[in-house]
Amino acid sequence: MLNKRSYIIGLVLLLVYSAQGQSIRTFNRDDGGSGTYQVSTDSLGTSVDDGSRASSQHPLGLLPNPIIRKDTRYTYDDFIWRKIDTSILRFHEYNLVDQWEYPYTYLGIVGQNYQSLVFNPSRNPGYQTGYNAFEKYWYTAENTKYYNTKIPFTSIYYNLGANVENNANAVHSQNVSPYYNFAVDYRLTNAQGAFNHQKTLMHNLNINNWYNSKNHRYILLFAFIFNRLELEENGGFDIDNLYDQQNAGTDRDLVPVFLSNASNDFKNRALNLKQIFFLGKKDSVQINDTTSMEIVHRKHAISYDFNYDNWNYTYEDLQNNFDYYNNFFFDSTATRDTSKHWTVTHTLRWENTPETINSDTSTTIPRLRYFAALDYGYTKLINLDLQQKWHNLSFSGGFASNPLLAQKWQYGIRTKLFVSPKSIGDFEINAFLRWKINDMMHLKAEVESQRSAATQRETGFRSNHFVWANNFDPVFDNRLSLFFRCDHGDIDAELTWHNVQRFIYLDENIDYQQASNNINVLIFTASKGFDWKNFYLYNGIIAQYISDREKINLPKFYLKQSFHYKGGFAKGLLTAHLGFDITYYTKYLADAYNPAITSFHRQQSEVLKFYPVMDAYFEIFIKRARIFFLMQHVNQGMFKQKGYYVAPDYGAQDRAIKVGVSWQFYD
Repeated sequence: MLNKRSYIIGLVLLLVYSAQGQSIRTFNRDDGGSGTYQVSTDSLGTSVDDGSRASSQHPLGLLPNPIIRKDTRYTYDDFIWRKIDTSILRFHEYNLVDQWEYPYTYLGIVGQNYQSLVFNPSRNPGYQTGYNAFEKYWYTAENTKYYNTKIPFTSIYYNLGANVENNANAVHSQNVSPYYNFAVDYRLTNAQGAFNHQKTLMHNLNINNWYNSKNHRYILLFAFIFNRLELEENGGFDIDNLYDQQNAGTDRDLVPVFLSNASNDFKNRALNLKQIFFLGKKDSVQINDTTSMEIVHRKHAISYDFNYDNWNYTYEDLQNNFDYYNNFFFDSTATRDTSKHWTVTHTLRWENTPETINSDTSTTIPRLRYFAALDYGYTKLINLDLQQKWHNLSFSGGFASNPLLAQKWQYGIRTKLFVSPKSIGDFEINAFLRWKINDMMHLKAEVESQRSAATQRETGFRSNHFVWANNFDPVFDNRLSLFFRCDHGDIDAELTWHNVQRFIYLDENIDYQQASNNINVLIFTASKGFDWKNFYLYNGIIAQYISDREKINLPKFYLKQSFHYKGGFAKGLLTAHLGFDITYYTKYLADAYNPAITSFHRQQSEVLKFYPVMDAYFEIFIKRARIFFLMQHVNQGMFKQKGYYVAPDYGAQDRAIKVGVSWQFYD
């Protein structure tokens, strides 16, 4: 029976009801050398992370275990059903851009901008807007979680730290019937910061549900998404050598900053709707002595995906900071730059299902998965007095071996070609070959070639301090990757080579430039885990060679080490980890940051130096509650350098204590 809380949440859903799920991913999510093994699957999903099979006869795969009362699972648009995370391993890593697998550097506090420490072109074919800052913070169609739960499920997370830092997340989901589920996911991030004028406030909301028809013919997925980020921008420290012996003890409130009235404001609303219609033979299934039901034995699927995305960007500075800004193109007394864009996309897709359950309960598993799709998108953008409208039209298709079949060799290829005027000729080709050496080891080779038009922001942009009008050629990125994974010994290795032609970058004058030479980047990543009794040690290293460091400059080496002791107490009712993480990367000419365009750009004058940074933590798991105690930058002050910069004029997180708790409820 639905309780009062469930009725309230259901009413909110009806009020906000509009729609979407997201596009089904093309082929398989494979293990990628990050130290976390992921089950191979396909676009309609047939495997789950605990090894059980999701039947294609159920529209959304695996139902909760009828024997286990508290069995809640979730999936993204890939339809791989995952168990709710109850582990305390790396639970203390609460910052979205400070994770083990993905090395980023961020501007001091949660919610501020960030930059990858490893080369990643991050371009997409087609004519794009180019407004990609802060994208790891957003709720999107791609990271929407669709739940499937036997009884109502609620999860509460909260952590707090120094300088008025608060992070909260609340999730509620329940199956109204075996064929319908709704979920609400809200996240709050709020931080004051140790220095003047660097406050962040972020809201993320995702309201979604799914519906299955009883005869397995039809699926409906939809989601409403809202994101809002408000940032105070101080432009960095207006002081030299903050972390030397003379200035290290300066009260953070007294450190002068360049900007005291500047801010950025981002708003996003999105509606997503996905419908899937299955084709196959009809059959009658006996429910009981007097009741039967007609179902469809799925063999093919036709899906329609609709997406509406609206973004608004505002940069405001109420003072005329002539010492900080070089140009004032529209107003010399104050700045209010606005940009907004609307994008509507439609995707029509046909594909075969990973398996078909026949009338006699036998299973037919095709050797190949294949698909074909047509994508159309329309975008309208307004940037001050600049207005543009454009279309993106593309065709895509591909095939891959079915991961449900235990094959020694797996392979696949997918392609996408754009035929719209602003991006005609853009393409993406990706192919992989995977060799299962034995039950513990596999080797994978992947090659990708991509042609992408310069983005709208790179070719035309107007603001009070920056105006660009460029005519760039398309960018080519050719990539070759080799992956190796050995479960025995917890070993991962990856070697990736990029060859980039006509690379586009922001130079030291904050103007977009296009390289005339080819740039080669070679990245080697390796990790190894060790465990002995109750002790666990994990080591990771990234090395990268870049042929032209005047245009791309990143650390040559990045190293991370994690060590913890795992113990059980109170007859197994309490599990705890006591450990530390150490991070280090080599000195380099780090990119500078300009808040007026929320972008990093090249600079040639300041080499940033670093030292090993240690975080100490204690994690506890009691029944359904997880708790962590974290001291970040615990070794600050132990070296001659009393802190370090993450970008010119921007300092890293000072020593700080953080406490967090997560609790899951079933009622």
